[in-house]
Amino acid sequence: MDKEDRNFKEKLKLGSDALFWNRLANDSYFQFRNQLIILATILLPLTASVVAIPKANLEIQLIDKILLILGWICLGASIVFGLIQHWIDTVFFVELSADSSLREHIRKNLKVNIDIVDRVIDLLPTTKSKSAHWALIFQVLFLFGGILVIMSSAVVILLRK
Repeated sequence: MDKEDRNFKEKLKLGSDALFWNRLANDSYFQFRNQLIILATILLPLTASVVAIPKANLEIQLIDKILLILGWICLGASIVFGLIQHWIDTVFFVELSADSSLREHIRKNLKVNIDIVDRVIDLLPTTKSKSAHWALIFQVLFLFGGILVIMSSAVVILLRK
């Protein structure tokens, strides 16, 4: 086996190892984001039932309703930011796939020395290593802010009784 073949096989192995670990990290991240969306979606109707069920004999005042509505707005914002983060990640992975395809296309179609191919690929712009996480941060903040506001409202309602 000559030097070029060995070099190429080593790059393939390193690339497949990196892809494996990258895929595991992305899967756990996607599960986390989706669980936050599910949690916010479940909490909205559950907390709305406090106002909707009049048989509970709860004394709900205007400030309680304002706090509940503020909590629901936070939960709704959490869901929206989760969907925005999903869109950001989708765009990132489409761009990453296109970049990977371009590099692979260059490797396969240039019929010159492997060192020249590597130099050509090195001239390509670097790929972003990760997508933006600002929407995920807002998703988490709004989710826990909404839970905190709703729970504080529930405590005030129950202590008043």
